[in-house]
Amino acid sequence: MKEKSAWLALFIKIGLILAIAILVANQSIVLFLANQIQAREREDIAAITRVIQLAIRNSDAAVKEIERSVDLRLYNASLYLARELKGRRIETISQQELERLRDKLKLTHISLFVRQGEDIVVAKSTDPKEIGLSSKHWGYWFQAFNQLFALKQVDVGKGFYLPYYWAGPVSLSDADGKYYKYAYYYDGTTAFIINPFISEQEIKALSAHSRPGKLIESLLNANEHLVEIAVINLPAYLNDKPKVIEPERDLPVLYGANKFSLPQDRTYFRQVLNTGQPVHSSFKYQGKDYEKHYIPLDNNRVLAVVVDKQPQQKLFVRIKGFLLSVTGIIYLLVMLQLYGLTRRYWSLLVMEKERLQVAEEFKSLIGVLPNVIFKLKRDEAGNIYPTYSEGSTVTQAGMETARVKGLKLADHLEPRLYSRIKPYLDQAFAGQETEFHIEYQGRVFHCQIKPIWREGQVVEIAGFATDVTEKYQAEERIKFLAFFDQVTGLPNRAHLMQHLETVLADGRQDGFTAVLLMDLDRFKVINDTLGHIRGDMLLVETAKRLRRAVGPGHFLARMGGDEFILILHRIPSIREIKQVAERIIASFQESFQIDNHQVYITTSIGISLKHIHGDDAETLLKNADSALYRAKAKGKNNYKFYVKNGQAVERLQLENDLRQALERGEFFLVYQPKFYVCDGRLGGVEALVRWQHPQRGVVMPGEFIGLAEEMGLIIPLGEWILRQALRQLKAWEEAGLSPVKVSVNLSGVQFYQKDLVVRIAEIIREEGVDPSLLILEITETVSMQNLDYTLSVLKKLRELGVQISIDDFGTGYSALNYLKRFPVDYLKVDRSFVLDIGRDANGEAVIKTIIALAQNLGLKVVAEGVETEEQVRFLQALGCHLAQGYYYSKPLLPVELADRYLAQPLSV
Repeated sequence: MKEKSAWLALFIKIGLILAIAILVANQSIVLFLANQIQAREREDIAAITRVIQLAIRNSDAAVKEIERSVDLRLYNASLYLARELKGRRIETISQQELERLRDKLKLTHISLFVRQGEDIVVAKSTDPKEIGLSSKHWGYWFQAFNQLFALKQVDVGKGFYLPYYWAGPVSLSDADGKYYKYAYYYDGTTAFIINPFISEQEIKALSAHSRPGKLIESLLNANEHLVEIAVINLPAYLNDKPKVIEPERDLPVLYGANKFSLPQDRTYFRQVLNTGQPVHSSFKYQGKDYEKHYIPLDNNRVLAVVVDKQPQQKLFVRIKGFLLSVTGIIYLLVMLQLYGLTRRYWSLLVMEKERLQVAEEFKSLIGVLPNVIFKLKRDEAGNIYPTYSEGSTVTQAGMETARVKGLKLADHLEPRLYSRIKPYLDQAFAGQETEFHIEYQGRVFHCQIKPIWREGQVVEIAGFATDVTEKYQAEERIKFLAFFDQVTGLPNRAHLMQHLETVLADGRQDGFTAVLLMDLDRFKVINDTLGHIRGDMLLVETAKRLRRAVGPGHFLARMGGDEFILILHRIPSIREIKQVAERIIASFQESFQIDNHQVYITTSIGISLKHIHGDDAETLLKNADSALYRAKAKGKNNYKFYVKNGQAVERLQLENDLRQALERGEFFLVYQPKFYVCDGRLGGVEALVRWQHPQRGVVMPGEFIGLAEEMGLIIPLGEWILRQALRQLKAWEEAGLSPVKVSVNLSGVQFYQKDLVVRIAEIIREEGVDPSLLILEITETVSMQNLDYTLSVLKKLRELGVQISIDDFGTGYSALNYLKRFPVDYLKVDRSFVLDIGRDANGEAVIKTIIALAQNLGLKVVAEGVETEEQVRFLQALGCHLAQGYYYSKPLLPVELADRYLAQPLSV
């Protein structure tokens, strides 16, 4: 009884000691985890600091490199200007000549400085606001000008120097408050300093890719506990130095945002500036705890990082609760298992002795097999156990001897990985040397295994693994470049042909296999207008939109240029193939946002089917291309299946004939009259082109205009149409007939022609026609492609005296805020809406909306395709101004039009 009481007392004492130890351990764990979390947080912030510091240095270096290239560009421009203006008196140099030189050299402006007493002023400039500016109070700039006039090397400690040349830093203009890159050149051959300069926006556009702002944004997105990251420019923030005329040195916040601006910020910023050591400060905001870190960077900059402490505090609460529950359970289990401590202790001693023995054997093994990392044995039941496992590669894989000894390999590895390597292990136990690759924890390893023989039997196997991740990734990158498009990431033509051959070799007959060849309509116009970089951006966005429209499970590739191809395999019906094509076309109805440009584009699709249109890849692709041509010839923005009717041969013949049609004089114009809806008087005519083909007869424009655009013939053809229409106007005028307004259509390619306005002005002048009688029509879709460009061109056309009409109005996606700014005279309702009159209330509602919009904007409305009296009455009731269509008259030859209508008085 005494022994039991003594044992019980001892047991209680041990239990109390154990309880105290567990509580102490519990608290120690909490403190340790808290320190670890805070240390990890500091490491994260330090890593972020290094990344941002590196990004800023790279950005600064990139900007300096770009600015230096701009300096050289301006230097070359200065040399050219010096040659052009050599020996010229400044009063002989006109504004127009400077503007011509500016445009030729692609500069923002050109100014000429002369001495005026003790001052140096701007005497001539392409920017009128610059003329008369004095440089006397410009500090080192004025000093540089005097050194140039003295033919001395400029030495002011700033900018870029060459003989007779100095380029200052990007600076603020006294004329318009904007930033420019100025350069100055004087070699004594002129009486003035030549000053070419470009806007800072061009430089920023070149260096935008190297800005750290996006890095900060991605870091905030990737780390939910980071609330704010900002790079602070201390001199500007603390107002320690006066403003200068150089940008970005005055910005208090260079990158990111400093919304959590604290009263103590200035104190800590000064402390960081003086000591060069990071500090941090805790604060509360809206009842939440935050911590703000101030870390010094290069060039008097500080990184301000705000951390949300709520997640950390919640984590501590959960850890404490978890530890309390777990330690309580552990306490009970330990007390129940206390009697077995001694036995387990001796067991651990035995295992430690074995581990030391294994370590010695492993060292001797390393001397025999270089880079060996494991040994395995197999019991009679076929279970495989690790016996040794060491080395750097093993450490990365988490398979050290101490962690895996005594465990079945199948229990330690993931089932999928184990099933992957099991056959190779069996080969090694069977006495064969083997090697293979495996992927483990994101790394790729090359493994080699050899059997260990004793007395004619394999007793163990030994192997080593080498980390070949970088080599493997390089090989995979090579494969990617060989089979994938670098712009869109889609499979390329080589990958497509490989896949198509595989699909065509599939002998199963359950469904259709279709090739859909897609081409972006008018992509060349957009690419030429916005540039190839934005063109590539549009291709990337197009690929994304096609993926969404097509959905998973189908093969989408880029053929090259603006062509994409889709392979549909084992599709149950042709109806479903049509549905896919319709989804693709519908997906292009929404505009694309490319930088600051809103771009509208459509696609045409040609479709060929396996067995029906061909059995091999080459035939299917060729027939899909033929079907694509038919889709474009039918107005684009649609799809067509291949038809076995010689379309490809017909197209080739049509191309050859079209090339010679202008030279042979095979085109002619007809004129469709337009009438006032209110009283039926003639209100103008529209010039329409026809092709008198020697074999096919009269060919309508729908069959050859699209082809002319693709072949690059639309510009000479369009100029011929305009010139011919104006000549006809002149002929009617000389015949004493009533004057009439004539409308001429401009294609999208014509409209984006760089010298469009100049060419139209030359043709009007050469033909001697009153420009107020000419109406130029552009489609709504074309006008919306590049709104700023459209506004500029329309204003210049209006200055010529011509009138503007927006054709096919209602079929595109007009930006109304731009429409009200366009100098437009007419809106032309598309014939598809006119056909809906009396049939579709939605179409009628569109017409009502267009007419009401035009009336509010002070524009006239023209309805085309009017064919019935019911349509005329409907348009009269709404107050539509003009109408044209077969209800009034078909298109007429000039003689027919003159005989029927031009003898009547007209309302011009």
